[in-house]
Amino acid sequence: MQLIQRHHQQTNPNRTIGEAMIGSKVMPSRDILDDGDYLYSVMPFCDGGEFFDYLFNEDDGNAMIIGENEARRYFLQILEGIETMQNAGVTHRDMSLENLMIHDHNCLVIDMGMALRIPYENVADIDGEIPPNERGERFLVAPQGRCGKIRYMSPEIFRNRRPFDGHAVDLWAVGVILFMMVTGIPPWDRPSAVDARFLHICRRALLEQICVNWGLDLSRPLMDLLQRMFYENPTERLSLEQIRAHSWTNGEA
Repeated sequence: MQLIQRHHQQTNPNRTIGEAMIGSKVMPSRDILDDGDYLYSVMPFCDGGEFFDYLFNEDDGNAMIIGENEARRYFLQILEGIETMQNAGVTHRDMSLENLMIHDHNCLVIDMGMALRIPYENVADIDGEIPPNERGERFLVAPQGRCGKIRYMSPEIFRNRRPFDGHAVDLWAVGVILFMMVTGIPPWDRPSAVDARFLHICRRALLEQICVNWGLDLSRPLMDLLQRMFYENPTERLSLEQIRAHSWTNGEA
């Protein structure tokens, strides 16, 4: 059960948005209980618990590093959840290890509390950073304030200055999740150039060098995929289709 503090006349996105995604790798609320102060989001039982707890031992805090083959299996399941949300015109905005559950060896996306439906904007209306899709449209959302957990937050959400591509920010967070699965550590503390690791990886494209310096034993195809997911400029990052077509994702590494 998830506890959500209630705001005036608030509806619960877990239900209103999640209902359209039943049966996928996205787990919506099964029921909503309301006591006037809080909303209680009731979700199905997951036998494997939270993905974060699967990776990080509560007793000693040490991370369990997942091998690339196992990470790929979970990664593909997460991408399936992302595809479901994209097809529904939804951005999650809080993708993280804490918002993934394991059930029957499957990885499920939970907590649609920050999710937004993505409006379509004509490519001619807003100049700049977001490339059009094949229909000449961009999936843009007006700045909504910083949301999500800072280590998973994309730089455009952290800056909170311009309309953003909701699909791109979710995929950014999925890249952070993948990095943490295979290394046991976050790639940076905050998505800002004041963080030296972010600066080197995302602006200077030195992820492979950073991995070597840290003694991380990752395959070159995986480092290539992560680098392409971590460019600071969202127009340079891989789309969902490009991520799925990458050699590492397809097990060709």
